[in-house]
Amino acid sequence: MRDCGFCRNNVLESTRTWGYHHSDAVKFQTSIDQRCVFCARLAEKLGPLQPWFDHQYQVKALYRWTIRQTPRIRETKSHVSVIFRPVPGRVSGDKRSEDLPEVGFELFPEKGDSFHISHPQVDTDSPKTDLGYIPKGSSFGTSTDSEPAQEQMRAWLADCLANHPKCARRHASRDFIPTRVLDVGLSSDPWPPSRVRVVETTKERIAGPYATLSHCWGRSPFVTLGDENAEEFTTKGVPWAPIQSNDNFVDAILTTRRLGVRYLWIDSLCIVQQQKHGEDWEAEAPLMHQVYRNSFINLAATESHDRSGGLFRDRDPVDVVPAQFLPLAENARFGRGERMLSPRLLQFTKSQIFWDCATLSACEALPAGLPPALDARAASDRHWRERLQGSGMTVRSLVGGAGDSLEAFWRAAVRSYTSCALTNHDDKIKAAWGVAKLVRDALGEEYAAGLWTNAVEEQLAWRVVDRKDAKRAPEDGREKFPRWSWAAVVGEVDLPNRVPDVPRFYAVRGHDGREVGFRFEKALWGWVGRETAASWGEEFEDMNRRLGEAELRMDKRRAARVETIPEEEPDVALDVKAQAAKKARHPSNFASKLVSQEIAVQGHICTGVLKSVPGEDRWVVIVDGLDQEGAVIEAYPDIEPTQDGVPVKVLLLAASRLFVDEWDDEYVDRDYLEDDEIADVKYSGTGILIEDAGNSRFARFGAVRFGQLRREGWRQLRRACGVREEDSKQFQSKTMAARTYLAFQHNAKLTTLKTVISAVRPFADLEDANRQLFKDGTDAHHVVVTEQTIFHPQGGGQPSDVGTITGPGAASFAVSSVRMDAVRDGQVLHFGSFTSGETKFAVGDEVTQEIDAEKRLLYSRYHTAGHVLGAAVRHLLESEVEGFDELKASHFPDSASCEFQGLIDGANKARIQEKVDAFVKAGMPVRVDFWDEEDFRKRGLERLIPDRSLAPPGEKFRVVEIVGAEVYPCGGTHVDTTDLCGETTVRKISRSKGRSKVSYALDVAK
Repeated sequence: MRDCGFCRNNVLESTRTWGYHHSDAVKFQTSIDQRCVFCARLAEKLGPLQPWFDHQYQVKALYRWTIRQTPRIRETKSHVSVIFRPVPGRVSGDKRSEDLPEVGFELFPEKGDSFHISHPQVDTDSPKTDLGYIPKGSSFGTSTDSEPAQEQMRAWLADCLANHPKCARRHASRDFIPTRVLDVGLSSDPWPPSRVRVVETTKERIAGPYATLSHCWGRSPFVTLGDENAEEFTTKGVPWAPIQSNDNFVDAILTTRRLGVRYLWIDSLCIVQQQKHGEDWEAEAPLMHQVYRNSFINLAATESHDRSGGLFRDRDPVDVVPAQFLPLAENARFGRGERMLSPRLLQFTKSQIFWDCATLSACEALPAGLPPALDARAASDRHWRERLQGSGMTVRSLVGGAGDSLEAFWRAAVRSYTSCALTNHDDKIKAAWGVAKLVRDALGEEYAAGLWTNAVEEQLAWRVVDRKDAKRAPEDGREKFPRWSWAAVVGEVDLPNRVPDVPRFYAVRGHDGREVGFRFEKALWGWVGRETAASWGEEFEDMNRRLGEAELRMDKRRAARVETIPEEEPDVALDVKAQAAKKARHPSNFASKLVSQEIAVQGHICTGVLKSVPGEDRWVVIVDGLDQEGAVIEAYPDIEPTQDGVPVKVLLLAASRLFVDEWDDEYVDRDYLEDDEIADVKYSGTGILIEDAGNSRFARFGAVRFGQLRREGWRQLRRACGVREEDSKQFQSKTMAARTYLAFQHNAKLTTLKTVISAVRPFADLEDANRQLFKDGTDAHHVVVTEQTIFHPQGGGQPSDVGTITGPGAASFAVSSVRMDAVRDGQVLHFGSFTSGETKFAVGDEVTQEIDAEKRLLYSRYHTAGHVLGAAVRHLLESEVEGFDELKASHFPDSASCEFQGLIDGANKARIQEKVDAFVKAGMPVRVDFWDEEDFRKRGLERLIPDRSLAPPGEKFRVVEIVGAEVYPCGGTHVDTTDLCGETTVRKISRSKGRSKVSYALDVAK
């Protein structure tokens, strides 16, 4: 293994499990020059090294490493994993270390050998890993065009044809052939040929198979098919001299011959180029997905960025042997679209050739296949390749299961196509449509101008990778794209993830209050509910079942020689010219048309100043009054701004928040913390830079990402959006109703209540953050908001009440869960379903609420018992346990417990039980009161004062006092005296990370 002395001594043979990589740019560069596999790989995306180390941080290193030996799991044997993660806070131009990828290396012992490193965390006597046959370095040859490389390609192909049932099955009934292909001749024909003919399959019927070439055009001209040469190219052939001007073409033709394939499809020679109205592109582009899906094999010129690159590279065989186990997706940078669309794929990289099919992923260094630890991503792609290339099968919602493969597939495809230097921008978009069509049919979503119908607000925040090379798409293009679409920019584009890591509590809405969306003239698919991470597993199981059933039917039809029904009608028995026209006209081959290219949005617009960061190649938005240290609003203009320090407007698209306790632990769900435990809130989100376009219209000209905003920073940002501090409800994606009056907090005896309906909303119309509250929500569910409520919402450790709401006539609503609105301050959402069929409530209806009194009593007993337990532990151990404090509690019957700061010895269980028993038996009164800050101070309870922002303006804090024992700020329900808790058993004491948890249970039978 080729490594530098630093990495061997400080990583592989270190006595530590983690540490820092190079802290000096010069030494880092020296290791790269020595071709250290670790250092060279880490440096690939860095550019100049020195700027990364020009900072004042005490830790100079750019990367932090960890090393571990993985456990042996089933067929996977133990190996060593080394992970390098970027250290945050480093900057080089417009690059930030937070955006750098983490890089992993997997070290496997060869068969019969042990690990040749002496790291103490590595067991050198661990089970040996069989990587299969590993060729010796001397056998690879000095080029990827060497005879051993050619033999390996032929061996993979022969093995696939003979031994891969999945691969053979999917090609058994293919009858599609592109409109044009190149006849490259036979392997026995003289080389080079004098001409290569373009065959028009609409005029002469030929049989496949055919190969395809994936390549970047670059900016230098080369031979293409045009109206002026079509006659010559289709009768005599393309002369060899102009073909030689493109190394990609020469190498692809040679490789196709060597593989024994007669025909080759190359876009620039099989589609007529540079027509004034683009007639041939308009006809052929919709069929691109068919071209790749029905090909025999795809050749990917991975390392070639223009016509001069070619497929093959000279190499040092030492670079090929398994010293560098790189993630396959990193090596194969080109077009993940073709990778997924094509049944077989040969990728020609700088040091070796990679093979992919529906059964195997391999490379020259590991020709028998990648080991499981490296094969995860490739296996995911193989799964989808097999499924997505099925015969005309279209299903909804395939996201999930094998990771977010389809989503990642689409994002990678867009980045690949937008980075290719095609002369005609429209050609890139048409090529991307070939991939989009496949994804559209798999997801069951509508597609418009580069975006999908689900989570439009997330997708609008796409970002141009290199704004200095970017420009607006030509106005005279064949297709006009709106400014909100990445297709309106010429340049490499990075798409955001449609499902954010942290759920959104705010998102822009349409003018109708629903999710932001498009209006189609005639949609191919109906409405599709938004997917979230929580729904993926369920969706995937359902889709797997349907896919399996469809594949079984297809196999039976093939076995019975029954013609299957693909997306388009069968080729057989049709005139070849007519069939091509019919295919091109099929509605499924085109994106649904928009009624309007405008998107109706209601949201909040902030004003600020667009400023460049001195000495760095990046831009930020400066918002007046937002002076919080560490807060950042990064700006990503679509093209390089011509002025600095100009006023701008930012449309906030979506925002997330994390609740932080005093130990800086973060929680997505506010209900997990008591009000007084919330020390701060962190906000992050996305937006777009907009400019006035007249008539209350705006045009996008960049993306915005903000983060590290604390509570005060968020308030300052809201003020910049024109939100008045005294009216927090204005900062909402849709005004729905005023704060709900919590009647149960003032009269706990109520089990029924007459109130008025404020709002009724289908579950599908809820914001992401609110849908996340109700995990079981479906299109059949609704949420109801009332002016007052006796239903206790889940929170403060207590489950929600359940019950019914009845209204005029026969209207009836079963309440199965109640939560505080995650978007609107103070509103209570009653979740459930109407049991009265089509009869539903209307705003203003008077209704009657009725809670399940038996469950209310159970939850009240548990909540009071939790306070009794907390008081007992404090009375006994506050002075004995170092750093003692009460943290949080859960009063759910199946997981009731109280958590404390400090380590409580298990020997105290009997003492705690005795004290709890005494408090319960004493029948202490449980009183509810309302205090302000001064009331807490007068009683010496300053430590219990909650955050003022957690109480409604002008209201006091609700407190619950167990007379003679303890007082707590609390919004829950309780029994009148402690004896009503019943027998309370201290179950166990567990300890972890300086904290202790005391769990308890009630005798619910009494």
